[in-house]
This record gives sequence, structure tokens and C-alpha cells, in this order.
Amino acid sequence: MASMSSKPRQREFESGDSSLYKPAMPMNRELIEILACPKCKGPLELTPNESAFVCRACRLVYAVVDEIPNFIVEEAQPLEG
Repeated sequence: MASMSSKPRQREFESGDSSLYKPAMPMNRELIEILACPKCKGPLELTPNESAFVCRACRLVYAVVDEIPNFIVEEAQPLEG
């Protein structure tokens, strides 16, 4: 039996360079519009390359790993800049 890596693929979300990652299937815009930050319940912005969601109020970045958003507050990264 072949072993599969259990480590999820990380995607670059800070550069905003859409050439780094092209999703297999674009995220559903209707669903994106109703998503809210799990910490403050405020609006989220999807990065141009669809690799992360950003909450400007909390200054947190929620990564999208293997096309699945990770909205665990403790695993979010601080927004740079």
C-alpha cells in the first residue's frame, strides 16, 4: 500500500501573485459572500489568488489548504503590513 503524505499543501498567500496558484475549481462566490470571520463575525476578503481569507478588523489571515478554508482562529496568521 502506498503511503500518502499527511502534511497538507501550504499555499503562498502573502504575495498576492495569482500566478503562484491556480485553483482547480474557483470558489463559489455566493458562499464567499456569506462567510464571516469566526473571531469577530466581520466580513472576510478572499485574496486574489484564492489562497487565503483576510479579516481586516482582526488583522488575521485564514489559509486555504487543499481548497478548504481553515477557519480555526488559533491557526490563523497575523496580517502583515
